[in-house]
Amino acid sequence: MNRTLLTMAAAILVVAGGIRASAATAEGSFQRTLEVRGLVDLDVRTGSGSIVVRTGPSDTVQIIGRIRAQDTWFGMDAEERVRRLEARPRA
Repeated sequence: MNRTLLTMAAAILVVAGGIRASAATAEGSFQRTLEVRGLVDLDVRTGSGSIVVRTGPSDTVQIIGRIRAQDTWFGMDAEERVRRLEARPRA
């Protein structure tokens, strides 16, 4: 009996792993340049990944976002999520 349960559990893990490995992924990006005057108070956040801040011209702030998404078990697919973030990055 224990051997049967172990075999079934192993089969479920293999199938679940195959489903997850075949999940669709999508990538995209966006770029914005904002003109500024004086001091800039910068607040940046990310759901995951990393953020790099570099100095540049004193009258602009340039934002370059790289987006990676993966299909989830629920909700919209990865391509749709990337397209929405490219069109309207969260402020």
